[in-house]
Amino acid sequence: MEVPKTQNRITGLHGAILHYEAQFADVETLAALRAAAKEDPELAETIASCEKGPRWLRLISYARLVDRHLLKVFIEPTPEPRRPLKIVGEPLSQGNPRPTGARPPQPAPRPVYQLASQVVAQEQRWLHPGRFPLGTVSLIAGNMGVGKSTFISSMVATVTRGWCWPDGLNLLGPRSVILVQDEESLAKTQRPRLDRFGADLDKVAFFTAVQRGTSDTELQFSIARDVDALDVLCDKLGDVALVLIDPLGSFLGGISGFKESETRDSIGPLFRFAEARDIGVTAVVHLNKDAEKPIEQRISGSFALPAKARMVWYLSEDPNSKKRRLLSHLKGNLDGMVETALAFGYPNGRIVWAPKPLHLTAHQVDQLLRQRSIEERMGLRPDRERKKPKLPAARALILTLLESGPLTSADLFRKATDCGMSESTFRRALVVMKDNDRSIVAEGEPPVLRLAPPPVPAPELVPCASFAEVALTGWATDGGAVMATADCLAGPAPRSFLAPKRFVPRNALQRRQIGVTGANCGAKTAKTRRQERPAPKR
Repeated sequence: MEVPKTQNRITGLHGAILHYEAQFADVETLAALRAAAKEDPELAETIASCEKGPRWLRLISYARLVDRHLLKVFIEPTPEPRRPLKIVGEPLSQGNPRPTGARPPQPAPRPVYQLASQVVAQEQRWLHPGRFPLGTVSLIAGNMGVGKSTFISSMVATVTRGWCWPDGLNLLGPRSVILVQDEESLAKTQRPRLDRFGADLDKVAFFTAVQRGTSDTELQFSIARDVDALDVLCDKLGDVALVLIDPLGSFLGGISGFKESETRDSIGPLFRFAEARDIGVTAVVHLNKDAEKPIEQRISGSFALPAKARMVWYLSEDPNSKKRRLLSHLKGNLDGMVETALAFGYPNGRIVWAPKPLHLTAHQVDQLLRQRSIEERMGLRPDRERKKPKLPAARALILTLLESGPLTSADLFRKATDCGMSESTFRRALVVMKDNDRSIVAEGEPPVLRLAPPPVPAPELVPCASFAEVALTGWATDGGAVMATADCLAGPAPRSFLAPKRFVPRNALQRRQIGVTGANCGAKTAKTRRQERPAPKR
């Protein structure tokens, strides 16, 4: 059965009719339309056209009418009138009071300045003369594993004991040290290392945490917020000369450290603390893996760290020896600083300094390390260093220790190991010195080692009176100078002084080597005979 087109249209629009009926349920359709049509003739004419036709057509017409006109009247909110804008700082009239929550006008910024003539000049004071200053912050930059923490432990021992520095005197005497560290265990690493270096433990304070406000919760030290706690600790210790921070990036207060402005604001209190207290602050910083950049740009974090620090040192391997370390100068602008490098090593966990500084800067050392790395990758330089003989140095050290007097084996071994000698090298050197060259002897029980008695001196040699005596005795000559002992001249010649069989050179090369001509060698050649012939008479 064929469905009429009109009925098909009504079936298709059934869903739309139900939607528009629901829409008109919330709106007084006729009342609203007729009220609005009294003022709008066009709307009244539209309503009259919508009321014609069947119900479904009227609903659709009403819905379209609502979409076009009534939604603007009944649904859209009326915009509120805007308030007039007021300029900040403009005085408000009595009829227009200040809105709630507005900020009061701020006064103009005031400059804080000081004339150069009012500044009192002061001489720069040093913790380590020429290298680590007082009253400011210094940095030690280096790659992982080169021994930065071990080096600052040796600094702790030198400061607390008042020992001399490797290239200068310690003018401050024994002073206290504050160590702020976050990477190593105090009981398993820091304490044994300080014992090994001989530090005064009563003058070392580990700054581990802070407590803020009335809470007993221990929080990590932050340079930006907790410098006052560091100041209080200095008051309790009384004679602090050095504050060590290892590493600096762990105590920046949660900032990323890559923004220069944030980094400068964070470390600013540390610089003011060092200058007010006139103590040295040394911080350890790490380097990233980008070996192609200069050292200043490889320091982890912002460039503000090396830029703001007054002294920056580069701790690295020695390009010529992987067992030795170099502390080279990277940056500094203080009066009295030195730019030479210090070389040292860590045999048996102790620091041993080279006798003289090296004239190398940090950039030169870094360039040599890059060149060594390239040569090792290309196979031009063996990665493993050649082992140097240890016995000659061990023998000289044992002889030096025994010069002060006899020692037992245990005492000699203890002094030798304190100087960096291993046990195996010590035992091999003793065997060689007792059995081979017999430079030391062992006496008593337990055996006491002492230097062997000096050998009997050789007899004094005096020149012979004349060559006639040589011809009579047949003694050997040495280029025309005859030497013999006084006793031998009085008696028959001993066997050691008997002249060997005369050497006769066989060719010109041998004659040139002994420095004689054909007339003195005893074997005349044809050329020599021609030269000796008398000249013919004319």
